[in-house]
Amino acid sequence: MKTVEGLQNGDKKECPKCKNIRNLDDFKDSSLITGYGRFCNFCKGIKVSKKVISYDVIKGDDRSCPKCASKMSLRNGRYGKFYGCSNYPYCKGTRNVS
Repeated sequence: MKTVEGLQNGDKKECPKCKNIRNLDDFKDSSLITGYGRFCNFCKGIKVSKKVISYDVIKGDDRSCPKCASKMSLRNGRYGKFYGCSNYPYCKGTRNVS
C-alpha cells in the first residue's frame, strides 16, 4: 500500500529499464539540468555515495573534480583551456585554468 501512495505522491518512480519501483532519490543525477534522470542510478551503473565532500578539502588540490573528486585533465574548449573531469560524460565537473 505504501508503494501505491508513494507513486501517487511522487515519492517513488518506476524505472522503465529494470521495471523496479524505487525512491525518487535513486534517480538523482547532478549532471542533468533537471537534476533527475529517466533511468535509476542502478541501471546507469552510477554508484551514489552518501558521504559529503566538503569544498575545503578539494580546494587545496587543483587536480580533483569539485563534484566527484576524480582526477581532472587539461582540455581545450570553445572558450579556451579548462580542466575537465576524467569521468566525463557521467560527471561534467570543470575548473578554470588559473
